This record gives sequence, C-alpha cells and structure tokens, in this order.
Amino acid sequence: PESNERQDRLGKLLHTQAGFKAGLGDLNGAMALFQQSLDLKERLGDLQGKARTLHQMALVSEVRDDLNGAMQLYQQSLDTFEWLGELQGKAATLSEMANIKMQQDEWSKAASLLKHSIDIAEQLHDLYWLGLNTAKIGQIAEHNMNLAEAAKLYRESIGYFEQLGSPVAEQVKGMLAKVEQMMKGG
Repeated sequence: PESNERQDRLGKLLHTQAGFKAGLGDLNGAMALFQQSLDLKERLGDLQGKARTLHQMALVSEVRDDLNGAMQLYQQSLDTFEWLGELQGKAATLSEMANIKMQQDEWSKAASLLKHSIDIAEQLHDLYWLGLNTAKIGQIAEHNMNLAEAAKLYRESIGYFEQLGSPVAEQVKGMLAKVEQMMKGG
C-alpha cells in the first residue's frame, strides 16, 4: 500500500510537471511526462486519473496540430469517463471533440457532439458547459449563415454566463454584436 501511495503521488507530480511544461511551450517534454504519468495510473488501476491524463494529452496533441491523434486520445478518455459514469469529464471531452470536428469542417458531427454534451450539462445543471456549448452551436449556426438562430443561441449562452458572473459573457456579447451587424447587412 505504501508503495502504491508513493507511486500515486509520483503520478500526480508527473502530471503537474507536464502541465507546467505544456504551459511553457515544451510540448514534447509535456507529452513525455504525461505518458509516464499515464503508465503509472494504468499500473495502479486509477481510471479517473487515466481519463484525465488522456484528456490532457489530447489537448497537447491538439496544440501540436495532430488533430487525429488528439481525437484518438479524447476517444480513449471519453470511453473511460463513460465506463466510470463520470458525467462532468464526459461533457468536457465531448465539447473538446466538437472543437476538432469544427476545425476539420465537420460541422454536423460537431453539432451532434455538442448536443450530447449539452444534454449532460442539463442533467448536471452545469451552467458553464451549457453556456460554452450553446455558444459553440451558435458558431455552427453562424457558419451555416443561419444568423437568426446564431443570435438566439448567443443570447442564451450569455444568459448562462451572466448567471455564473463569468467574464466569458462579454466575449459572447462580441460574437452576438457581429451577427447582429451581419443581419443588418453591414
């Protein structure tokens, strides 16, 4: 047991150090540390830690422009979160997967992932994910030139963020202003 505790602490330390390296732009160093952390978590049977580490590795892959690699890592993370019944992690991962689909111009797949994430956020009464994913669906509507729908979704998103007192509301207000200007023909 003491050895497992020590390995668990080491895995958490590696995970933290990997996050610092990623923040400093050392993506290769971050991936190497995340991989070591993942190996330890798998040996210890820490599925929660495994899912979170896979998610972080996917984020790094995305920054490296390895969208297919990121998608594979997100899928592994999602599968683990699903097995654990961990809805918060599942909602976050679905939202990140939608980002990739948007970058790959697979807008309908992105919308499907976002709607699934919103369903989970509604179950959890999670205003952050409701706001974020509603804004993303608004971006899809805007991309499809369904400007009235985009404006409606942006307003809904702003409402969620204002309930949270989040400064993200201001960013979405900027998106709404742009769409409203487009609707006026400007």
